[in-house]
Amino acid sequence: MTVLSRGGIKIESVACPYCEKQNHTSNPRIMAACAYCGNRFAQANTDYQELVIIDRRLENAGGVVDDLMAKWRQAGELDKEAIVDRRVELSGYAGPERRLSPAPVAS
Repeated sequence: MTVLSRGGIKIESVACPYCEKQNHTSNPRIMAACAYCGNRFAQANTDYQELVIIDRRLENAGGVVDDLMAKWRQAGELDKEAIVDRRVELSGYAGPERRLSPAPVAS
């Protein structure tokens, strides 16, 4: 990942996990479509790990994750990990907001 700064805005360059072309974004943690292949991904980095998040709506998302992990292991890039996005808000949950409901009490 490369970081550029333009007019006080930090622009990061991240590689698309599908087509491997460089994309520029101000926030790689937000799920966004690749400018070249159109597949959605996000990336979260810490000091010791690079986490690539794959859109779960992609056909064969689990297979894409397995392929990426195998490729990175073979290349010795052990600080990278790929996961499938499983956020609740993507599932179209219909019903009352669960966080506002009282927690069940053990009897």
